[in-house]
Amino acid sequence: MPEKPLILIVDDLDRNRNLLQQYINDLGYQTALANNGLEALALIKDHPPDLILLDMKMPIMDGYETLDQLKSDSKFLHIPVIMISAYGELENVIPCIKRGAVDYLTKPFESVLLEARIESALSLKKLRDHEEEYRKKIENYSIQLESETLKRTSSLSQTQLRLIHRLGHASEYKDNETGMHVVRISHYCSKIGEAFGWAKESCELIYNASPLHDVGKIGIPDQILLKPEKLSHDEWEIMKTHTTIGANILRGEGSELETMAKKIALTHHEKWDGTGYPEGLKEEDIPIEGRIVAIADVFDNLTSERPFKEKWPIESAVDFIENASGTAFEPEMVKHFLKILPDIIEIKSEYPS
Repeated sequence: MPEKPLILIVDDLDRNRNLLQQYINDLGYQTALANNGLEALALIKDHPPDLILLDMKMPIMDGYETLDQLKSDSKFLHIPVIMISAYGELENVIPCIKRGAVDYLTKPFESVLLEARIESALSLKKLRDHEEEYRKKIENYSIQLESETLKRTSSLSQTQLRLIHRLGHASEYKDNETGMHVVRISHYCSKIGEAFGWAKESCELIYNASPLHDVGKIGIPDQILLKPEKLSHDEWEIMKTHTTIGANILRGEGSELETMAKKIALTHHEKWDGTGYPEGLKEEDIPIEGRIVAIADVFDNLTSERPFKEKWPIESAVDFIENASGTAFEPEMVKHFLKILPDIIEIKSEYPS
């Protein structure tokens, strides 16, 4: 029988710790307790938890410093952290999300919301654990293949590509259950690259890298990602962090494919006029891969139904892209997109949601 997940509660107030412990024990999870960040870090070294509930304001070592320490250590980097804040501290939660926290809870706690947040964070932990297992397997395979045949090398490449596409599908699962968005994006980007004069190898590379453009969404809380209404300013700031979360997931020195995927995850929301995010890059400072995925992603999002919007007619989406030439999109890229529009519409029809 699998061991129950362990949740570490870090809070300097006895009543808060005891209340959370009672809630969590009733949900069937194991608990551990710490009075402050320093004590928590000591506990984690011997018994890494599956989830940490971390208070923001504590003596000796507060939540900010504790979070920084956790995210700077590769052994504990993937332990999800939910920040605990008072209502008056909510504006301070955004820096914590940017530092790597996956969610937040406000005092006083609501048991139903607490259960939902914990389940969501533990699901994210499980997904990241699987991702790490895949990564280690791929690394081990790469070492073994140094002395094996070309046929085995080809087989591994296909395995890597399947894993990459599956991870891309996982990032779309919550808000696009069919997963067809990433399939269409792959084809769109390959066609745009071809129209731009790219070699066949480069078109294949972006075909396989572009499905990971939104992989960082797995780190965005469900109540923000799936919210049917317009996001508040603070919620939008958290949503924008999916670009840096994605780049962080794809970090490290890897293959051409991994390098391109990281560029795309980080820059596909930059805009030609410099008003995009996360870095406000402008014109050709934006990697060409990011520029290609930007136009493909916007077209497909506009013409697809989402929790917060109905789908647009193709004609309206094309008008939007034409009007955004020189602001959101590179003018030359828009020209190439319009030139291959019949191919784009055919792909849209071939892979419906």
